[in-house]
Amino acid sequence: MGNVEEIIVRDVADAQEWLNYKFGGNQAWVHVEPDGVAGYNTMVAFVRALQILLGIDVDGGFGNGTKNAFNTFFPNGLGENTALDSTGETIVALVNLALLCRIEVSNTENKYEFSTATRQGITSTMEQLGISNFTGNLSAREIKALFTSDAYYLVSSGDATTREIQQAINQKYSDMLNNYIATNGIYDRNMNTALIKMIQYEIGADVDGGWGEGTMSSLPVLGPGSSRTNLVYILQYLLYLNGFDPNGFDGGFGNGVTTALKNFQSLMKLDVDGYCGRQAWSALVVSCGDTTRSANACDTCFEITPARAQLLRNNGFEVVGRYLSGYIDEDRPKELQPGELNVIFDAGLKAFFIYQENNRMIEDFNYSKGFNAGVRAGKYARKHHIPKDTVIYFAVDLDVYEEDIYKYIVPYFLGISDSLSHNFRIGIYGPRLVCTKVTDANVAFSSFVADMSSGYSCNIGQKIPKNWCYDQFKEISNYGNELDVDKVIYNGKIRACDRIETNDYENKIGETIDTCNRLEEIYNYCSQYCKEKGLNKSIKDKNLLVLQFLRESIYNGVEWDLVAEKIDNDWIEYIKEKTNNLDVTSLYVHMNSRFKIGLVHLAVSLETNIIHYPNNGTVNDIASGIIDLAGWAGDLLQAAGILDKREQFLPKEDKMTEDEIYDAINGVGKDNLFPQEDFFQDVDAIILMRDMLEKPIYDVFREYYLTNEQNKRFDKFVNERALTGYLPEGITPTSSRYDIVYSIAYMYLSKEGTNVQNLLSTLFLFMQDAFTFDEKEYAEKFAKAYARRIVDLI
Repeated sequence: MGNVEEIIVRDVADAQEWLNYKFGGNQAWVHVEPDGVAGYNTMVAFVRALQILLGIDVDGGFGNGTKNAFNTFFPNGLGENTALDSTGETIVALVNLALLCRIEVSNTENKYEFSTATRQGITSTMEQLGISNFTGNLSAREIKALFTSDAYYLVSSGDATTREIQQAINQKYSDMLNNYIATNGIYDRNMNTALIKMIQYEIGADVDGGWGEGTMSSLPVLGPGSSRTNLVYILQYLLYLNGFDPNGFDGGFGNGVTTALKNFQSLMKLDVDGYCGRQAWSALVVSCGDTTRSANACDTCFEITPARAQLLRNNGFEVVGRYLSGYIDEDRPKELQPGELNVIFDAGLKAFFIYQENNRMIEDFNYSKGFNAGVRAGKYARKHHIPKDTVIYFAVDLDVYEEDIYKYIVPYFLGISDSLSHNFRIGIYGPRLVCTKVTDANVAFSSFVADMSSGYSCNIGQKIPKNWCYDQFKEISNYGNELDVDKVIYNGKIRACDRIETNDYENKIGETIDTCNRLEEIYNYCSQYCKEKGLNKSIKDKNLLVLQFLRESIYNGVEWDLVAEKIDNDWIEYIKEKTNNLDVTSLYVHMNSRFKIGLVHLAVSLETNIIHYPNNGTVNDIASGIIDLAGWAGDLLQAAGILDKREQFLPKEDKMTEDEIYDAINGVGKDNLFPQEDFFQDVDAIILMRDMLEKPIYDVFREYYLTNEQNKRFDKFVNERALTGYLPEGITPTSSRYDIVYSIAYMYLSKEGTNVQNLLSTLFLFMQDAFTFDEKEYAEKFAKAYARRIVDLI
């Protein structure tokens, strides 16, 4: 590129190239990619360059050390009339190029000169910050404002009035703050710290930006007509930022401020008096508020014994939050214990419920893990006899970048929504912004707000969600020498639990009951048909005829005659007439979750299983292969084939990982490889087949779908398949659940089973017009993903 001085700077990419050539010889320099994007890395590069020129530690952070060094180098500031040596000229060049990167007027013709163009760019930048007619020299405060990627214009997600407040803060308090805050219309951590320092400055407390007892004990009580104009201005700002418009910013405590303050106090369950004292100030400034205030609720991971219940009741607590499952360590469960709810209720307390197993890392959240959480939470809620319509609060126990809320957290709650029993409502425990965004996505009914974590970015500057019911604000260890608790405010908008469910409401799912009744009706017609025809049919045979009727409308081709029974057309005509051409696709059974499954697909899998299930109970490789391929293994092969067809031309690094396949197996997002309904039907077909040999279908369904037996489906599936189906070499029914499922799935996917099984797999793919996938690339990933999925649901 030649000498660095010869580089002509026209745009951001040129400025980045100049920085690299100018400072690249210094060992502290970090190369900045010349990508033409004036983002965070580029502005850090300007700070590094300045630190190199000033001869101080180079870390890219514009702290007090850099400020002091700059102000020492330029004791009267940097301006048009500042005498410059070569170092000073290079610093001017940094100013000009930083202005260019900030899309301001700058001197790129002679970047080493502080020119009229340089002054124009600085004046424009300062006006955006709220400082009008800036003509002075640049101190470190102004240089820092230039060397940052913070936006000084209203961004798309910002608020114009918030930007006005930011500009007013810069105009009045930047000398005290020795800093400027961004004027982008977003209430963030820096703005919150500035507001705290402004309050501290006005009340004569230590100006450190921390909201502690020293600050709170010095707070005045403001009321109507207050003469503390500057503090009233700050109060007006805070009311607006918390969602309560005081009708302008004039420093006067009038009706607008009084009304807004009372509405805020009401929302936050503070004393509604229209006066701003310690509790109101604290609630306006930090999410946890005044942590010394009393609480009417708490949550704990400790069992509530009679003594602990009385302790809580005697100290003013009305509601206690408890966990549905989990352990604190290997020997101490945090889960509700048998009889504990009775202890809570007998003491005059009520309860609310939390589900949390891990949920402290962003990797703990995706659709599949949410689906698992919904299944498990429903299972534990039924175990503890939690009443219908109770809210279960699912934990998001971490701070989250806003973009990750949509990428990870919302899909997690969509998974919960798809799997949690319709008898329970979905709540969210988490910081404010997470609760708000998940609620806005219509996948959370109520919020339990983690306001105790006041340092979280998702709490700082965020309004409390509108649907909040519980607000956690203070942790207390060894409370009353009995237990650890978190202090919580309960606003009473949703009734806390005060009873145990005494009725088995799962037995009252009307649609499933109706379906079982229709199956009994069809079975009885089948008995009548056999009698009229003089057929001596067993229970098993009659069940097969019922299944024929259920699957005939869709699964009636020659290919199904090869694996199931040839359809008895006389029977089909007979039953259709008797049932007025019943639409069998309208028959459903409900899962203990938020979806239901139809009987058509289940019927063909069941029929195939029953036909090929031998009388001695031991299935050979031929029968086992047909049973598997007509159900779960067939769907798995199809899913693998679909994915291979989709990705066969992609480079290896762009193909789906095992984790992505794990998600896609159950139709997450666009990758609908394994629909939920098929997934559950395949499992149930294996579980139900033996009972169908000796019991009428309607009894089998009632015993399974109208009891808690279906909660054990995945464990039953693995156990039944291991006991009655063909197993690969080295695998026995006593092998681990994961090894059993993985080995069988891999056997089909890799075609490393018996010759008969390989032939059956190929025949199946041909009959289904499925794609022939690259087993070498996908077999192991698919088998592992499928095995994980099954084991996670056990």
